[in-house]
Amino acid sequence: MTRRLFPLSLGLLLASVATTTQAMEDSRLQRIQEELQQRFTKADTNHDGLLSREEAKDGMPRVYKRYDDIDSQQSGSLSLEDITRYLVQQRDKH
Repeated sequence: MTRRLFPLSLGLLLASVATTTQAMEDSRLQRIQEELQQRFTKADTNHDGLLSREEAKDGMPRVYKRYDDIDSQQSGSLSLEDITRYLVQQRDKH
């Protein structure tokens, strides 16, 4: 009977670890998104919901360095969604 319980216990333990790991990852991603939102809002000095190249240069220098890559539609401004999409694409490449 003990031998039969071991695989079940191990399976439950692994499922618990996987659930905990996913919860930690979700929490980390939520913190990153909140921090990105705060930085974006602070950098958006005219409060139009978009970052000009100058606003990015002054308030989000890493975004500024990659501005042309992020602004794939060459609109001349970046939304928070543009930046988030770019970050997800970069993460998925690695």
